[in-house]
Amino acid sequence: MNLGPERRMLETADMQRCVQRMAAELPEILDTEKPLILVAILRNGLPLAERLLPYLKPKFPAGVQLIAANPNKSAPWEQPGLPSAEVSFTHAQVVLVDDVLNTGKTVSYVMAALLQQRPQCVRLAVLVDRAHKRFPLTADVAGFRLSTLPGQFVRVDMEPPTPEIWISDSH
Repeated sequence: MNLGPERRMLETADMQRCVQRMAAELPEILDTEKPLILVAILRNGLPLAERLLPYLKPKFPAGVQLIAANPNKSAPWEQPGLPSAEVSFTHAQVVLVDDVLNTGKTVSYVMAALLQQRPQCVRLAVLVDRAHKRFPLTADVAGFRLSTLPGQFVRVDMEPPTPEIWISDSH
């Protein structure tokens, strides 16, 4: 099935509502009395985490820390992409943030590195949770769940002034 050119799935106002809903759902599944570490997957998870941050800070009085994970996808076990000494994940509650849960491969790499640090819990928050994952991962919090065909591509544009979500048949 060919859908033709790229189609817009969510516009700016819709995305803002998704981010606000995600920020409201996270405190419901976490302990708001403890600090929170947001681990944003570079590149596209970081803008989402930055949008979540102002909503989460007032709900976590013990603090919210934002760090970026930059996994080396060609050698993820050698370079998992987490900062080595900057942050202690031991017994911390962590939310892994990405724009699209596509195959689950990148999230799996960062998750494996996080679990070696012995956090109290790790939750997954994504703006778009789509079908056809290759790894058994499910987002704890998703702004938008989208059923797609195997060959389709989801693109999230987080850049102001008009962040949007698009779907197409190819990259």
